[in-house]
Amino acid sequence: MSQPIGTMISVEDNALCYAGHLVWNRVNERIDGTYIEGRKYRPRSEWLIQRDAHPAMISDEEAEQILSRRQQRSVKGKRGRLSPYLLSGLLYCGCGQPVYGCGGFYRCNGKCGERSIRQDRLDQAALTTLLTRVLSDDAIRQTVDAVNRQLAQLAKRSESDPAQIKRSQQRLQHEQDTLVSSLAHLEHREPLLRRIDQLSEELAQLEQALQRTARPKISAIDEAAVRRFVQQLCIDLNDGETETKKALLRAMVCRATLSAGEVYLYTDGQLLTGVKMASPRGFEPR
Repeated sequence: MSQPIGTMISVEDNALCYAGHLVWNRVNERIDGTYIEGRKYRPRSEWLIQRDAHPAMISDEEAEQILSRRQQRSVKGKRGRLSPYLLSGLLYCGCGQPVYGCGGFYRCNGKCGERSIRQDRLDQAALTTLLTRVLSDDAIRQTVDAVNRQLAQLAKRSESDPAQIKRSQQRLQHEQDTLVSSLAHLEHREPLLRRIDQLSEELAQLEQALQRTARPKISAIDEAAVRRFVQQLCIDLNDGETETKKALLRAMVCRATLSAGEVYLYTDGQLLTGVKMASPRGFEPR
C-alpha cells in the first residue's frame, strides 16, 4: 500500500528509532513560528542518542544508509536556500549555548538574557576585523617572516652529508650485531641489552636524518605573491557570494563568542580581538 510522501519522510528521519535507539535534541527551536536558522533539524553532532533502548526493526547499517540518502536529497533541495548567516555554527554565547541566526538577528539559544544582535552589524564587524587584523600589511609581513625563518631552520637541519650519515649507520649497526652475537656467551646480559637499546635509538635518529636529506629543498615564500593572494581574499570577503565568505571565515576563525554586547573572535584557539557592538556605527575594534 502506498504511503503519503510526508509519512515516508518522517519514517526516514526516524531511522535511528527503528534501529532500536532513542534520539533527543534533534529538532530546532522555533521563534515567532520560524525554526532557528531556517532549519527544522539540528546538526547530527548535537543529537543525544540512547542506544539499544528497544528492539530494533532494522540494522544500524540500514539506518545510516537511510539517513545518508535523506541528507543527500535534503542538500540538493536546499541549494537555492542557503543560510545567509556568516557566523552560524561558529558563534557561541558567554553562557556556553550556541547563538543562532533567525529573523535577521543572532540570538542565544539559552535563557541567559543576552540581547540579540543584528545580523548585518555582526557579520560586517567580523569581516572588518579580519580585513584589518589578519589580512593587514603588517600581519602579512610578520607571517611571511615567521614562515621563512622556519623554512630556513628546516633547510639547515637537512644540510647533513648523506654519505657521512650512512657511514655512521654502518658503524653502529656493526657494533649492535657484534653485541647481539655475544649475548649467547654471557651470563650477565643487562649491560649489553642496555647498549643494544641505545644503539637502536641512535640508528633510528640517523635514519630520520637521512630521510631529511632526501626531501626537496623549499625556497623562501615570496611576500609579493602572498600579497596578491591576500588581495583576492579581501575582494572575496567584501564582494563574494555568501557561501564563499562563510568558507573563508571558517578558514581563519575557529570560534566566536558573544558576551555582554561584545564579540570575541578566536583563531587556532587564540583570542584575535574583541568587537564592541554597542557603537552606533555597528562595531568598534578594541
